[in-house]
Amino acid sequence: MALTTTGDLSQHFLSARRTVQVKDRLHRLSDELSTGKVADVALALHGETTRVSHLEHRIALADSHVSANRETGGLFAQAQLVLGKIEDRRAALTEQVLSLPANSTRDQRESVAAAARETFESIVGDLNHRVGGKSLFAGEATDRAALAAPDVLLNDLLAAVAGASGADQLLDAVDAWFDDPAGFESRGYLGDPAAYLNRPLGDGTSATLSARADMPALRGLLKAAALGALAAASPGLGARAADAVLRHSGVLLASAAQPLALAQGSLGLQEDRIEQASAQQAAERSSLAILQNELTSADPYATATALQSVEIQLEMSFMLTARLSRLSLSEHI
Repeated sequence: MALTTTGDLSQHFLSARRTVQVKDRLHRLSDELSTGKVADVALALHGETTRVSHLEHRIALADSHVSANRETGGLFAQAQLVLGKIEDRRAALTEQVLSLPANSTRDQRESVAAAARETFESIVGDLNHRVGGKSLFAGEATDRAALAAPDVLLNDLLAAVAGASGADQLLDAVDAWFDDPAGFESRGYLGDPAAYLNRPLGDGTSATLSARADMPALRGLLKAAALGALAAASPGLGARAADAVLRHSGVLLASAAQPLALAQGSLGLQEDRIEQASAQQAAERSSLAILQNELTSADPYATATALQSVEIQLEMSFMLTARLSRLSLSEHI
């Protein structure tokens, strides 16, 4: 019967190969013990990786929803800050206009009119506010300004009231310009006239920014401030007519408070909806991560035991290699 033997060189290579395999397993078990995750998911689950892949997909989807909702929440929060700033401007101008005495002087009227013009310009600038390059109050037309420049708006209004010789005529002309599709709707408002800024929240609902620069609350506020500015800028108005226009401007400014507050309240409800959706998505993401961890986590006790066993194997492999390296012909003679 033939006897198969292994030469010294072959034994050396076999020993080295076993040592490499043991080292690889040692490194893998060390990583699993430190990370708490199995290195080979397919091996740990006996090839049943479909559920893990599904969980990874759902976690990635939840992450994208959370990120998108964070961006949407930032947009709506900025819009709320802008509306609050506009309300502050409205309140300050209202107080200034309504404090004008009945028999005001020209200097007093011009001072209030200048304040009204400055407020008008500031409100237009507020409504053209952008976040990350996106316009807030232009509906879905986020790529452009919501309103034309303040000078353009006031010049159009001056042209519209050019023939007015009294307060009633000027008020009618301003009303007509703000209501006329060929006036404010085409030359003043530059955003999307139909669609509001709408963002899906990932839970089957969406958040809508209904505060748009052409909404009645903001249009009425712009009209009120513009009237105050025109009271001193219209050459055809006398002192009494200018006083009447300023008083009417003050009334409109005061009456704009409630619609603006309602717009802020509506926006606040949308912010709450975004926050709730974000919390729901974050909770779902946490639950999915727990399920994923249960499937891919390494048992610390079993891993530590296996690691200890592999360390012993590696020591024995080193001892065997050292013994083989000391063998020589003289030791067998």
